[in-house]
Amino acid sequence: MIENKAYLNAALERIFKPTSQVGFWDEQNNRIHGKLIHDKSWHWKVDSEKADRYGLFCLSTILLAKVLYGLDLSRYEQKIVAYLKYIQKNIRG
Repeated sequence: MIENKAYLNAALERIFKPTSQVGFWDEQNNRIHGKLIHDKSWHWKVDSEKADRYGLFCLSTILLAKVLYGLDLSRYEQKIVAYLKYIQKNIRG
């Protein structure tokens, strides 16, 4: 499990890295973007799609990893709470 923790931590880094740095975290809206895309030259950028289903799935998986593997989320806690507030305000069932 120790080797997997490095992958989980690297994934968290990418998820909460700002979109301006080719990450998934939208600092202006406090949300997780759904995907990155690339052009023919393999230059990556954040897709402009506004769907929130990927972010919700991502957050639930992050929280599951915390429970199953003892993942330390303290570094990302403010962003997680901000995203939960975004969900409460913007996503209706």
